[in-house]
Amino acid sequence: MAGKGTTIQMTAAHVKYLEQRGAQSHRGGGTFSRSVVLGRMLDALRLYQEATDPRQTRGLPAAMHEALVRLVPEPWGLKPYEVATLEILLGRSPGWKAAAQAAGIDPEALLAAVAAMSLAEKLTLVDQAVQAQAPAAAGASPEEP
Repeated sequence: MAGKGTTIQMTAAHVKYLEQRGAQSHRGGGTFSRSVVLGRMLDALRLYQEATDPRQTRGLPAAMHEALVRLVPEPWGLKPYEVATLEILLGRSPGWKAAAQAAGIDPEALLAAVAAMSLAEKLTLVDQAVQAQAPAAAGASPEEP
């Protein structure tokens, strides 16, 4: 498989997940090497996210989307329950209401838009928030040795 070589650490549960899809430890590559199977899974995830983007599926206005990806607090650390109830998490986050108003968005309409989303749409929105926020957050704290 052509690409940038890297080494990653995976939990036993992640390895098992890939093995259930045919992955095998095979340094020479091949259809069922862990790297190839993981690549297929990442391609599938990308397709899933394109199909569940709330800007497409719900017609979420750009201004609301931009506000949401900035307002989701530490999206990389959210638990499944917090993603499923994202509107509650946002409503309890300090400063979210003022930030929404400063962006010219009705805070209640913003929460209602999130509440109307399916779990799949919320998952995609959270990933978009990670993409928007992670570069600054990762640069703010040094990597652990």
